[in-house]
Amino acid sequence: MTGTLDDHLERELPHLEGGWELRSFELPRGGPGSQSGSSPLRLFVPRQPDALLEDEGVLERSRVQDAMPYWAWLWDSAPDMVATLAAGAIGPGARVLEVGAGLGLVGLGLALSSGAHVTLTDYDPTALEAIPVQAQLNGIDSVNVAHLDWRDPSSDPEGTFDVIVGCDVIYEGGAHLPLLELCGRLLAPGGVAWFADPGRSHRPRFLKRARERGFHVDLTGPAGAADEREGYALIRLGSLA
Repeated sequence: MTGTLDDHLERELPHLEGGWELRSFELPRGGPGSQSGSSPLRLFVPRQPDALLEDEGVLERSRVQDAMPYWAWLWDSAPDMVATLAAGAIGPGARVLEVGAGLGLVGLGLALSSGAHVTLTDYDPTALEAIPVQAQLNGIDSVNVAHLDWRDPSSDPEGTFDVIVGCDVIYEGGAHLPLLELCGRLLAPGGVAWFADPGRSHRPRFLKRARERGFHVDLTGPAGAADEREGYALIRLGSLA
């Protein structure tokens, strides 16, 4: 029965050269009062993501919009980000916005493990087409999916959010100010933003710009404290007010 459902859902995914494969991730259940243990999250992932770099449709979108298919890779920071936030940083019912959702591991993982209401957004149409299938695969109905270009405020979703999350989205300096401005527009009073980064070269610049725009900045790593320049870090942005 399960195999039949999986096969049906795989046929609902957008066509990719090389096809899709199913992977499973164990995510911690979140928050004080939660039962101990983990929740499995299953995702369809591109079997050959590198093949997208030669796909004519992808190449044409990149020529017109300067958009590479980064959504197709599961970045190493994503499982660590979910594990940390699901341990109590995000509570049941929180309104969460994910930017650059890609395959949906972070947003779907938080919805599954924390009971948050998550809006997953991306710029790539293939990613947006796949995420509802991923949600159905995991029996998650507390998520919305929407197109978002963080460079264009007219594409903002309605309302404000208690939490904004982004995994591996600060790798280009040109994205920093649009992301920080988006946080200023869409964070609810008292809200926080979390960005996971594996230690890319642009991180110090992002931290500097966040502080200049009035955010209080904290970093944590796998062992607690994190270096501002090297290694994985989970960056928390909160209002100074």
